[in-house]
Amino acid sequence: MTESVSSTEIEGLPSTEVGDVTILTPPAALTYTNCRSVGAACKRLLQSAKPRVVLDCKAVALMDSETLETLLETHHLLEDHGGSLRIIHLNEVCSDIFVATRLLNVLHVYPDLARALKGG
Repeated sequence: MTESVSSTEIEGLPSTEVGDVTILTPPAALTYTNCRSVGAACKRLLQSAKPRVVLDCKAVALMDSETLETLLETHHLLEDHGGSLRIIHLNEVCSDIFVATRLLNVLHVYPDLARALKGG
């Protein structure tokens, strides 16, 4: 059975729906100037009863502390409502940030979409 795929924007972020999962794809670095759009998009999805989110970071060159805080808050919000936030395609810089802050032990990070969709 093939899953339906549709693309749109949520809170200014390109998004794609694959089955019951929404993939958000920020087009640039996530910093204090734009990271709240990720949290707002996830809150909107939660209100739409779509609490499973994958954040595709393939175009994200870096993240600042405000972004990390937003991701952590969003992760807890989605999990508290039976959902999940999974993060894919972190570059070396962002991956190092996650390791240094130990967020790699808290947030669900995967190398690619296939593994994120299979992840527990």
